Amino acid sequence: MPYTTVELVRHHLVSDSPVQDAIYDQPLIFAGDEPIRFYGAAISDEDLRVKSRRSTAPARESITINSTTTLASSNLVPGSVVVASDSSLGRRYVEGLDYVVDLVQGSLTVKDGGILEVGQAATIWYSPYFVYTRGVDFEVEVDWGQIRRLTFGSIAPGERVFLDYRPASLRFDDISLNHAVNLANGMVATEIGSESDFGADPALQAAATYVAMEIVCHSAASRQLSINPENDRSASTWMKLGERFSSRAESLLRAFRQASTPPTQPTKG
Repeated sequence: MPYTTVELVRHHLVSDSPVQDAIYDQPLIFAGDEPIRFYGAAISDEDLRVKSRRSTAPARESITINSTTTLASSNLVPGSVVVASDSSLGRRYVEGLDYVVDLVQGSLTVKDGGILEVGQAATIWYSPYFVYTRGVDFEVEVDWGQIRRLTFGSIAPGERVFLDYRPASLRFDDISLNHAVNLANGMVATEIGSESDFGADPALQAAATYVAMEIVCHSAASRQLSINPENDRSASTWMKLGERFSSRAESLLRAFRQASTPPTQPTKG
């Protein structure tokens, strides 16, 4: 008998789903003009950026270092920032030790304990992304995480671009939830024994739902890592949530498992 259902699992997804982090530099290739699904749920309408590397030549600025220094460009390419004492690279400073960079805002902040100091002169090289314009170069359906290249825009067919966006929700379709529910029902049936019949026991129903949620959480973690392997914070949150559901299911199923029967003592004939 089915112990849990898609409806029961969806109830837990509404109440227990972790908030998804912002996603940066997700690669995407526009093969043509057809819509492309880049995320499996709704995204924030204000936070989407579509970027590409238009030039391999880095920009250069000679500046005086402040505690936080704002550069002339924002949306910088990861790994492209170089900071040195002068244009001949007399002394090169180390990101993470001497300074940190906000790539989106295009700013550099001095770190305590480093050798880069406020007030000293420095030369900075960096590569900015070119940011495309919504409604001119592309259109997006924010409710479905779907994007389409506009024919007369600046994005070329086959061009590799990078997306920044903030998910508004994480949606699971009925196919994936049905798969999780079927697996959970089968696992619970195996746990308690096929010859057992507990009917619509509420504790067993809850246990099967928690097993299904564990499966869903592991699937969500894999999806987050496939979207952005460099940002595993959200995937880790889903894995921890899955462990919590697994623990709940185990505590409930323990009472339904068939007790092993000890061997009988031999008797004299």
